[in-house]
Amino acid sequence: MARSVCWTAIFLIGLTWSSWTEGRCTKTDLAQVENSRLTFENWSSLYRSYSAFRQCDSGGDVSEGYSEAVVRLLSDHWSMLDQFLMYAKKSRSFKAFVLRHIDATTEESDLNTIAHHAAAECPRHAHQLCLEIDVQVTAALKDARAGSQ
Repeated sequence: MARSVCWTAIFLIGLTWSSWTEGRCTKTDLAQVENSRLTFENWSSLYRSYSAFRQCDSGGDVSEGYSEAVVRLLSDHWSMLDQFLMYAKKSRSFKAFVLRHIDATTEESDLNTIAHHAAAECPRHAHQLCLEIDVQVTAALKDARAGSQ
């Protein structure tokens, strides 16, 4: 009986610890997300990182890294927009994450490129998404210009 109580206690402590640490960015998580930033060559890799490490997106280098990845994908790989659209439909929180990372920490020239893509090269089936991207780009450009004055 004592053994059973002991194992039950260990199990409950494990559950409590798991619940307490869930949603927290550990040092291991932070190291992994920092290392993975270099490999966001498509929306799939960004989505995997977001799914595993979104708890680490609370400002600083990690957030700026995610912003750079989002802007790189939208400016340099617009042809992959359908891949983003698929993930955006699958996860509204991922879509919000991506839109939030179109921000003034990135290069103004890249933001202008994204604005051009959204206005002139948007597929019909992604019209609403392009409008949302354009709203974020406009806000980011406004913030960037206000910050440079």
